[in-house]
Amino acid sequence: FVRNMRIYVTAQNLLTITNYSGFDPEVDALGNGDRNGRANVTQGIDFGGYPQSRVFMIGFNVGL
Repeated sequence: FVRNMRIYVTAQNLLTITNYSGFDPEVDALGNGDRNGRANVTQGIDFGGYPQSRVFMIGFNVGL
């Protein structure tokens, strides 16, 4: 006997529309933060930092 049921799907960071030629326009200057205070002189350079991950989540809840 099932009292309630819920199925859900969510996703994050699926699509970025931009003219930026690198991996991700949202990475900071050094990839992991400003380590040496150089953020002002290295703006627009991502140094090959990793792009943000795409996240997919699928769930299923059943109340008995």
